[in-house]
Amino acid sequence: MQEIERKFLVKNDAYKAQAASHKRITQGYLNAHPERTVRVRVKGDQGFLTIKGKSNKTGTTRFEWEKEIPLSEAQSLLELCEKPIIDKIRYNVPVANHVFEVDVFAANNEGLVIAEVELSHEQQPYTSPNWLGKEVTGELKYYNSKLSQNPIKSGNCFLIQAVKNLLIKKLGVLSYQRNDFCNSLFIAIAFPPVRKANSRVRCFYRQVFKGRKMNHLKTSLF
Repeated sequence: MQEIERKFLVKNDAYKAQAASHKRITQGYLNAHPERTVRVRVKGDQGFLTIKGKSNKTGTTRFEWEKEIPLSEAQSLLELCEKPIIDKIRYNVPVANHVFEVDVFAANNEGLVIAEVELSHEQQPYTSPNWLGKEVTGELKYYNSKLSQNPIKSGNCFLIQAVKNLLIKKLGVLSYQRNDFCNSLFIAIAFPPVRKANSRVRCFYRQVFKGRKMNHLKTSLF
């Protein structure tokens, strides 16, 4: 009853084309203490009760006990869970000899995308797909029990990165000062109030994107 897994952020949505299946998951915690979490989950038309222990020093291994319970009981137990409830879509993505579970979070954690791969032992090798990003194994803030208490509101992280890439393409190789302005600009594009408050950014925004609105920009990038 040991769970051994590694956890990663996700760089883009290329995993969707490779996914074998996906299901909506809602889950909550009767106890979110990191040494003994008690989780209630509804996955599709199934219900589960799961108890997890504290992770080891590497963050890859911890005790896990899980039992399937009737869907109606899981839904009733969710009402008793600490709020807010985690809401996400899970994609099962086969990669070589493993299946990556990619969670696309909604509600309070909208914009956050995390991939997990389960291993038979901590040193087991695995194939890393090109959409896999920074490893966050063992980082408590990315545990679902923590995300229910302290959400990470990422916004449209793929859009912001795409805007940055487009700026670099248009501006070419940037000096430090110019790159600093580039960073300010793509943040301003993602957050229009910043753009309105900075006349220099507003002017440069018009020059680069010819005044396109955010929805038009999104269409042109994807």
